Amino acid sequence: MSAAFQLAARYVLRHRFQSALLAGALGLVFTLPLCLRVLIDHAQRELRARAASTPQIVGTRGSALDLMMTALYFKRENLAALPFGTVAELRQKPGAAAIPLHVRFVAQGAPIVGTELDYFAFRGLRIAAGRQIVRLGDCVVGANLARERQLQPGGHVFSTPELAFDMAGVYPLKMRVTGV
Repeated sequence: MSAAFQLAARYVLRHRFQSALLAGALGLVFTLPLCLRVLIDHAQRELRARAASTPQIVGTRGSALDLMMTALYFKRENLAALPFGTVAELRQKPGAAAIPLHVRFVAQGAPIVGTELDYFAFRGLRIAAGRQIVRLGDCVVGANLARERQLQPGGHVFSTPELAFDMAGVYPLKMRVTGV
C-alpha cells in the first residue's frame, strides 16, 4: 500500500495542474447539487410564505399561474380586468374580504399597483415616512424603491408610457409621493 501511495503522490507532484484541475472538478461535482438544493429550498420557503398569507385569488379566465404571479409579485401580465361588481359580490359573502389589485402600468420598471387602503393592513405594511394616500394621483412607494431612486414624501414619480409613439394611447401620469 505504501508503494501505491508513493506512486500516487509522485504523480500528483509531477502533474500539479492536471491534479488541481481534477480535484476542482470533483469538488464541483459533489458540492454543486448540495448548493443547488439549499438555494431551491430557500426560494421555495420564500414563495410559499407569501402565498400562504394570501387566502384566495379571484380573477377572470386565463392562466392561473399568470394570475398568481400578478397578485403575489406584481408581475405585469396581460390579464383581462375583473368587473368591479364581482368585488362587491364577493364582499357580500360572509367571512369574505376582497381587496382589488390593478397591475397594468409601470414607473421606470417598478410596477404601479392600484389598490385600496385595506391592502396595507392585510400585508402588515406601515408608513415609515410621510402619510397615507388621500386622493387620486397620490402614491406610496416601497422602502427599497425609495432608497434606490432617492424618493421621499413630496417628490414625484412618472408612469412609463405603454407605447412611446402612440399619441392616442395612455399618457404618463405624474404621481405625488406621499409616503414611504
